[in-house]
Amino acid sequence: MRINQKLENLIDIGAGKKPADVVISGAKLLDVYCGTWVDGDLAIGNGQIVSFGRKDVEANRVIEASGKWVVPGFFEAHYHAGGTHMAPGKLARALLAHGTTTTVCDWQEFYVVAGKEAVRQAIDDALGAGIRLFYLVPIHWLVINDLASPSQKMHVEDLMEMLKWPETVAINEPPPGPVLAKDPDALRVITKAMNSGKIYSGHAPKLPDKILQSYASTGASSDHESTESGEAWSKLTYGIKVMMRQGSASPDMEKLVELAINYPMASRHMMLVADEIDPVDLTERGHIDATVKRAIELGLDPIVAYQMVTLNAAEYYRVDHLVGSLAPGRAGDAVILNDPNTASVSEVIVGGVPVDELPSLDTKYSEIMRSPVKLERKCSASDFKITSEIARKVRVVGVCDGSLLSTADEAVVDSVDGGLVSNTSNDILKIAVIDRAGGGSAVGFVSGFGIGESAVATTYAHTFYNLLVVGGNEENMALAGNAVAEMGGGIAVVKNGLVTARWPLELVGVFSTEPLENVGKDFQAMNKSIRDIGCKMSAPVLALSFVALPTIPELGLTTEGLYHVNNREFLSVIIDE
Repeated sequence: MRINQKLENLIDIGAGKKPADVVISGAKLLDVYCGTWVDGDLAIGNGQIVSFGRKDVEANRVIEASGKWVVPGFFEAHYHAGGTHMAPGKLARALLAHGTTTTVCDWQEFYVVAGKEAVRQAIDDALGAGIRLFYLVPIHWLVINDLASPSQKMHVEDLMEMLKWPETVAINEPPPGPVLAKDPDALRVITKAMNSGKIYSGHAPKLPDKILQSYASTGASSDHESTESGEAWSKLTYGIKVMMRQGSASPDMEKLVELAINYPMASRHMMLVADEIDPVDLTERGHIDATVKRAIELGLDPIVAYQMVTLNAAEYYRVDHLVGSLAPGRAGDAVILNDPNTASVSEVIVGGVPVDELPSLDTKYSEIMRSPVKLERKCSASDFKITSEIARKVRVVGVCDGSLLSTADEAVVDSVDGGLVSNTSNDILKIAVIDRAGGGSAVGFVSGFGIGESAVATTYAHTFYNLLVVGGNEENMALAGNAVAEMGGGIAVVKNGLVTARWPLELVGVFSTEPLENVGKDFQAMNKSIRDIGCKMSAPVLALSFVALPTIPELGLTTEGLYHVNNREFLSVIIDE
């Protein structure tokens, strides 16, 4: 085969000497550059778009789309896969069905638990399913190495190697604290990434102006953590692209989209993203398609909305020569819509092939992708004891439904048999993080879950995916923790000394190997089981996953102890008086 055969074929198709593989005929095509709808056909050959708007291109196959609209395949610009709980290839197929033909991902869950080889396998599994995936190196784990247990320390050389992978386009959201504290490993990776032409995707929740500008000066060029329009406006002013998050736990887009409506020029520096979406929302609501629909309902111009999920994202990651538009030379990815005002998907084309015609998946998962929990010993009630002979004032991680931010609260709890106990009448419960490899643990207090004497344990717990247990009774907490360990990872609920629900998550304790329909049912059943023990959270599983997070203010919990995010220091659970 001649080296230039693909290019020669594209030239011949464009000149009419050879037929295209596919022509989408009779629709209105979106020109995302000029912001207009164009009457004409879209021709695809060798997996790439060869003509836009022409009606004279012959093809081996014609997809009739009269009365419909065609837009570029959607681009998810910030996505953590763990919240959907699906194996990479099966997740890819689920996203493709909703028009998302390109996504970025850091596969942080695989990296933290099983290392870069598991990440490599996850990327390959997703790519093999047909989606276009660009990789973000999870530098945010490197810069919180001091919070990790000994078995989970990250190595800077891993990240330097992953920067060289062909799919890598960016480093992902290093927290501003370690960066501005001049963490040497963080600065080394940031410098290497910037010198290699990679993007520096930021993480900047509610930063004071001085710190925000300092963070931006290090190269951070986007953020997905804005929760109100004033915060987002400051970031736009400083050249930080705003990713408006509409995820299952944080539907922030609705409070930010007014900026794009009121300031049209700003819209080209904004994107619509999911961050994390649970399998029920993906099934019942959708993905990027649903977010576009909601943004339009709120008053956003439809063309602007489609720019945000196509061209804006592609330009930000510097891959707009590959994806993000229907222009000749770009990937043959297109979404045929029944109605552009509702983002109602009729058919999805990826590389010139209808998604429903892609070959079936038959993935075999390696032991490294599974990497089950292996505790040194079974949990016991004593593992959750905080020693004190008298009642004490303690620090409490305050959780609020619908927000990823925690509050640094205080409460007085009683002492029973030489240990501080939960105050279930005031919803002050115990929370514990146990190293999944048995290397250490920490116990504290939490409010906001409302589960009384019951307990829930999970390995879907950011950021290290250790065993997280929340409950009002230490015996029940031990039962829940052991139930999860016996499954190798997943989620378990205990009430009155009995395990009432289990959900095994076979891949690193975060992902199921089941198809979306089954994952959605299991997820829904687990949320119900947690609500049945008193939890009032709208998304209990997702809320639990973020409760110990040590990178979003104010408090987090790791195996090393209670952590104050902004002050970057470990705190005693008991407050000295």
